[in-house]
Amino acid sequence: MSKESTEIIICQQGLVLHPDKALFWKEENTLILSDPHFSKTAHFRKNGIAVPASVDDNNYRIMDQLIDLFEPSRLLILGDLFHSDYNNEMQEFGKWRDRNSALEIELTLGNHDKLDPYFYSLLGISAHNYIKEGPFFFTHDPDDLKEDPEGYFMHGHIHPSVKIRGRGRQSVYLPCFLFREEYSILPSFGGFTGTHRIEHKTGDRVYAILEDQVLELAAK
Repeated sequence: MSKESTEIIICQQGLVLHPDKALFWKEENTLILSDPHFSKTAHFRKNGIAVPASVDDNNYRIMDQLIDLFEPSRLLILGDLFHSDYNNEMQEFGKWRDRNSALEIELTLGNHDKLDPYFYSLLGISAHNYIKEGPFFFTHDPDDLKEDPEGYFMHGHIHPSVKIRGRGRQSVYLPCFLFREEYSILPSFGGFTGTHRIEHKTGDRVYAILEDQVLELAAK
């Protein structure tokens, strides 16, 4: 089944919203993800909760498909690349990195990114507290910043979802992209993360993520 992306313009920049919970910045040939939380399954198994490792395998497969589709020169991850301290599942990321060694990877550090900076350098990842580029200011959680920089914020951390109502009073929560006047929030890329319901306010541009398409919700 083919998947349908949606293209929008923010700050005069072309952004492609993909149903695999990824964003492609056309002008900079950059694929942007947020909150993959790799190795989270191992963290839960270590604490006695049986979670299959195939969750991470699927995330790697989807990343490969996105890279094949967009052919980016750079991957930008808006925080929480890994879920916790080092564990053996992180070796799988190293293998994936070896297969994609030509891809530039940048990370804005999130609250779960607790590894020694040397570990990121071994993986060929440039880690930052934030990145200012063009009209955008990329970070994981703006509330963590010790300064008030100018620019249109693009961040993660929240894992946004929106409530969709159907017939017969049925409803479902779907992950979404949220764009407001001064900032945007990306959905969590990881396949084993929860979501946080956002309130759809007047002026918001909200794009709900279905299995094979990105659906813009009616403006309020």
